[in-house]
Amino acid sequence: MDEIKGNFGGEEMKFKLFATPLAKLMEAQKRAERFAEEKEAHYACKELIQCIALTRIIYGNGHWRLGQAFANLAHGYLVLQGLPIQAMKHANAAKYTIFMEKRAPPTSREERGEILSTLVTIYYTLGEANLMQKNGKKSYCNLKKAEQVMEELQRPDWTETVKLKVSERDLMMALGRASLQRNNLELAARYFERTIETTISAGGEMSPELIDIYQEMAKVKQIQKNHEEAIMYLLKAYSVSTAMNNKFSTQVASVTLLLAKAYAATGEEKYFEAAEKYFIEGLTAYKEALGTDHSQTIHVVEDYSKWLARTGKRKVTTNPYGL
Repeated sequence: MDEIKGNFGGEEMKFKLFATPLAKLMEAQKRAERFAEEKEAHYACKELIQCIALTRIIYGNGHWRLGQAFANLAHGYLVLQGLPIQAMKHANAAKYTIFMEKRAPPTSREERGEILSTLVTIYYTLGEANLMQKNGKKSYCNLKKAEQVMEELQRPDWTETVKLKVSERDLMMALGRASLQRNNLELAARYFERTIETTISAGGEMSPELIDIYQEMAKVKQIQKNHEEAIMYLLKAYSVSTAMNNKFSTQVASVTLLLAKAYAATGEEKYFEAAEKYFIEGLTAYKEALGTDHSQTIHVVEDYSKWLARTGKRKVTTNPYGL
C-alpha cells in the first residue's frame, strides 16, 4: 500500500519538485480528505501532518491557519484513530495558536467564520478526548464551549456559509454522554432527546445513527430505574438494527443482548418470557457471527445461565449452547 501511494508519475514528480508551498498545501488537504473518506486513517493523518509543516512555511507560527491545521490533525487522531492523548496534544496546540497575543486579527467575516469553525473543532475534540479519558467535568466544559460557538454561527445575522467538521448531532450526543458521565441524568436525557430529534429530522426514523442514541437513552432510564422506558428505547434500537443489519451480525446481537438484560432487570415474572427470548436470540446471533468458542459468545452464555439460575425459571443445562 505504501509503495502504491508513494509511486509518483512524471507529472506528479514535477509537481512535487516545483509546485509552490500553497499548491502543495491544497493538494495535501485534498489527499487527507480522500484518505479520511476511504477510512485510510494512517495516510489521512500523515497528510494532515504535512499540512501543518506547509502551513507553517506559508503563514508562520502566529497565524490562525496554523491553529486550524493543528485542529484538523487533532480531530483526525480522534475520529479516525481513536487516540485521545494525541488528539488533546494537538488540540491544545491549536488553541494556543488561535489565542496567541500577537496573532493578527481576522481581516474579513469569512476569516472570522473559519476561526469560529476551528474553535468548534478544537473544543469538540478536547471534549471527546476527555470523555474517552473518563473526565466528564473537563469534557462537558469543552463541549459547552463548542456549543456556544456553534450557536453563534447559527445566529440569523451570520449570513456567511461556514463549513463545520462537527455536526450538531455529534455535538449533542457528546454533551449527553458527558452529562451521563457526570451523573446528571436529566441533562443527559435532554441532550439525547435533542440528538434523536435532529437525527430523525435529517435522515428519518430508520437512520442507523439512532441505534447508539437509543441505547444511550436506555442507559439513562435504567439508572433512573425506569425499566419500561429503557425497554421502549431498546426496542427502537433493535428495530433499526435488525432493519439495517444481518440478523446474525454482532451489531444485532449486541442490541438484542441489551434488550434481554433490560427485561431481566425488571425482576418481574411477566417479562421473563421476553428476557429469555432475547437472550436466546442474542446468543444465537453471537454464535453464528463469532463462533461457539469466542469469548463474547461464552460471556453471553454465562449471563444467560446466571439469569436462569437466579430466576429459577428452569434448570441450567451443562451445555447452554444446545438451544
